[in-house]
Amino acid sequence: MRSEGDYIEYLDPATLAVIGIDTIGIRSGTVAAADTVGFIIGRDEHLRLIAYDFRNKQVLAADSIILPDNAFARGMQFALHPTGKQGFGIFRDSFQRSWFIGFKTPSLELEVFYQLVFPFGDVAVSPDGKYVLFDDPGDVPHGYPVKMFFVYDNIQREMARIIDTDTLSLFGGLPWPHVSTIGFSPDGSEAYVSTGGNGWATGPVIVFDMEKLEFVRRIDMPFEWMPDPIVVGPEP
Repeated sequence: MRSEGDYIEYLDPATLAVIGIDTIGIRSGTVAAADTVGFIIGRDEHLRLIAYDFRNKQVLAADSIILPDNAFARGMQFALHPTGKQGFGIFRDSFQRSWFIGFKTPSLELEVFYQLVFPFGDVAVSPDGKYVLFDDPGDVPHGYPVKMFFVYDNIQREMARIIDTDTLSLFGGLPWPHVSTIGFSPDGSEAYVSTGGNGWATGPVIVFDMEKLEFVRRIDMPFEWMPDPIVVGPEP
């Protein structure tokens, strides 16, 4: 998806050549996919949550997200469960109120609400589907850090851990420690979080142990600027 474009481009994974275009009206930004299903989750031109079957070129469901107090929320980041039966996202309804929301897919029936402050974090589902990691770094560039990291237990349907990253010695010396993006190892034993982006682009990669549910070590980069986002690939 290109900036300022309301369409999807399909790329050849080997050559990265464009091999197809859909003018479905999905807004530029994050979409979520899983290897097990032929649809994606995203946000359409009307700011609705949308499930789109890209194989059969049809919209499976599209709905505005209305909160219990009747506020309208638009999606900012999305993640899809490995089974394709659940989706998760970070949504915002105002400048200083955002939400972690879980929903069934592709029906988009809402299931989980957890209130955040800002919508600038990331969300990722573990490969086994048991946990969802997400964060609320705050509006760091404008001086409003929140620095919270969350572990949602998708089996028990409850928050397993809430971590204030400001207390972590592993972040060592960062002015406003926060998580920017999240990626899992292929076996799901570890998660890797970038401390770059969001206006503060320096810092290490921090490793989160999915059995202990805690940060265990850091990986220092051999350069000053931390790339963001990050993607974790399999070993050769």
